[in-house]
Amino acid sequence: MTTMPKSPKPDRSNADELRERHARILRELAEMGLRQAEALMVQIEAGATVTRRGEDIVKTFERVVHEVRQTILMEARLYRDLRALDSARKPRVESSAPKAEVKRPARARTSRLH
Repeated sequence: MTTMPKSPKPDRSNADELRERHARILRELAEMGLRQAEALMVQIEAGATVTRRGEDIVKTFERVVHEVRQTILMEARLYRDLRALDSARKPRVESSAPKAEVKRPARARTSRLH
């Protein structure tokens, strides 16, 4: 029986490299999908109804466009998560200035009708 070698503990540089790789792959996938959608649109505008594989070209176009949108959403989610991680890592600096009090308007008393 062979044992799996222990993977090195993840450190910040490895995590940063992995995030960079994921971002790069998502960009490349979005670009490839966009080029494919553009090529399909040229064929559709030229009157094609099926792909070289015999598939309905409009359905193929719709599928590719959907995949491009999904890739863009994943890319946006990745960047949102990265911003959240970065802000969580930054030490918060407390201001020495006193905080302004927020005054709320007094609630008007209403009489209850019985």
